[in-house]
Amino acid sequence: MCLDLNPNQRQSKIAEDDIICYKVLDKNYVHDKLTTIFKRSVVNIGKLYTSEFTFNHDSTSVQMGLHSFVHEDDAKKLMEYVNRYKSNNEHELNKFAVVVKCIIPKGSSYYEGNFEYYTDLGREAQNVDSYASNVLIYNEIIHERIQL
Repeated sequence: MCLDLNPNQRQSKIAEDDIICYKVLDKNYVHDKLTTIFKRSVVNIGKLYTSEFTFNHDSTSVQMGLHSFVHEDDAKKLMEYVNRYKSNNEHELNKFAVVVKCIIPKGSSYYEGNFEYYTDLGREAQNVDSYASNVLIYNEIIHERIQL
């Protein structure tokens, strides 16, 4: 996941207060484990995670950092898209995407920008408001697929 930086905001900001944000994670229902959907890093609810920032060659996007969505609805749309894909993939039957409410803690460095993804081949890209931060706390699962 890369964060395309807004042209007028190429410098990091410092969070003056806690910032609520949203992250889409994979949940393995057999092993009760959460992982990030792009890097497959294991995460735990209630834990604080840190990361350094890295940038592309012309510093117009954040490559490495703790990426999250600004709006809950955007995270939920990506969760639904990922789950449609997983329901048609026999290797993914025990894993489904969930939305986790997170916090970028006061005093953390962060960038604002956009994350672009495609929900279906041939469709227009979804450009959604997003963050990349150096600190992120995974607070609670707020949306998940109901197991039948």
